[in-house]
Amino acid sequence: MVKKLSASSFLQKNFVCLAVAIIILGAYLRFYNYSNRWGLAYDQAHDALVARGALDQRKIPLLGPFSSAGPFQTGGEWYWLIMIGTQFNPSLVMSPWVFLTSLYVLYVMLLIYVGKELYGEKYGLVLGLLGSISTAGIAQSVSLTNQTPLAFISLLCIWCAMRCVKTKSTFYFFALGFFVSLAISIHLQGTALASVIIVTFLFSGIPTRREIFFLSLGLLLPAMPLLWYDVQNDFFNIRNMLQYYLVDQYKISLDVLGRRWLTYLTEFWPKAWSHMIGGQVMVTYALALVGLIEYIYCRFKKENVHVWTFIICCFGFLMTIIRYARVPLFDSFVFFTHPFVLMLTAFSVYFLLKHMRPAGLVLLIFILGGTGVATVREINYGSNFAEQESISFKNTIYRKFPSIKFAVYDYNYLSANSSLPFVLYMHADGNISDVGRKIGFSTAVMPEYWPLIASFSGKTVFDLSGSSSAELKQSGWQLVNPNGIYLETEEWRQYHD
Repeated sequence: MVKKLSASSFLQKNFVCLAVAIIILGAYLRFYNYSNRWGLAYDQAHDALVARGALDQRKIPLLGPFSSAGPFQTGGEWYWLIMIGTQFNPSLVMSPWVFLTSLYVLYVMLLIYVGKELYGEKYGLVLGLLGSISTAGIAQSVSLTNQTPLAFISLLCIWCAMRCVKTKSTFYFFALGFFVSLAISIHLQGTALASVIIVTFLFSGIPTRREIFFLSLGLLLPAMPLLWYDVQNDFFNIRNMLQYYLVDQYKISLDVLGRRWLTYLTEFWPKAWSHMIGGQVMVTYALALVGLIEYIYCRFKKENVHVWTFIICCFGFLMTIIRYARVPLFDSFVFFTHPFVLMLTAFSVYFLLKHMRPAGLVLLIFILGGTGVATVREINYGSNFAEQESISFKNTIYRKFPSIKFAVYDYNYLSANSSLPFVLYMHADGNISDVGRKIGFSTAVMPEYWPLIASFSGKTVFDLSGSSSAELKQSGWQLVNPNGIYLETEEWRQYHD
């Protein structure tokens, strides 16, 4: 007589195969139609050029991009990531994009592993599946912006925090401090992850001196590049950060930003949540209701919901911090909450499957169906006009001036959306040099002594070879070669002195 195999036994016996299938699905969705989906806007091209300039000059960037909140910069770790990705294949423009997207395939793998360690194989597979098809995760994974790594780092913070509570290991306290500080160094929205440390202490008890020491050491290490720069530059960034946090941010009223609690909880978060899981807003409301009922039920039955409680507390802190952040809220601004949203969604599905399997399957199908529709739309209808325009510009210049290298300028950075991606392609071809033939991008009408080379979509390219670098700078032309972009970003104080 053949023994009937239960669902739990099936998952245990086939966990590795199912996990691999989910990871392959995540990789497929992230790389499908990639040439039309990877982002090449101004900020992305700028950061890629800074990394290439650093590699050309064999320098280590100490500073990151300028913050949109005020006149200060974060640490240089973001550029280090791009440099690593670029080094894999410098002749391929999208190399750092591919590297970052690959991290988000690893992110799916990490979701499965963390989920398995917390609540077993079934929860790990549910969590990994939600992460693999997440519309927000797929969309953000092809964007070379410094918000993108934060979801990955945030998941590592959660894992280290849970290990701190469970093992009280000083290694995990060090790792927790390191990843929180790394998130802050890459983008200031990572500051909210400091709340994970607070919740960790609430659950693990009063920390020992040894734990505080290793936590502090972890917090210090990623901050060292910025501190080292500031020590040599009158603490420029730290002073401006304090000015913003203590004074300038309060010049913006929360009323102006539309940050009423009712609107924030009933409109902003349901939309943000539904985008992260790819479903509909009504599914998000249903998840919240189901999750609340399940949590109360599990507490009443005295089931092990410590992890669930921990994540809810962390997410509550994060929501409160974000609510009082005096900045406009976009999907990318809350991307660091991605693993929290996925874990809470997976909790609702997992516990419903555990106690009411048919209802759990229905909820999972609704989520996967809504996510599938949104994700198919995301991966099928992307377009990369900047790439097409840059290649057209590049080929035109090559035909007019074959076998020479170029120094590219932009008139007052008015055409930077076009000139920076163009330089990126030229540099990947090995045709950029600071002493090469001078050409310039502009949207303005130029004097006749700068001959016209080409014109596309309202932007023109001029031959500037008849003027010296000093004359061009005085006339408003800015060098946008990788070395010039690097200097303007990393050594701008010395460059303008």
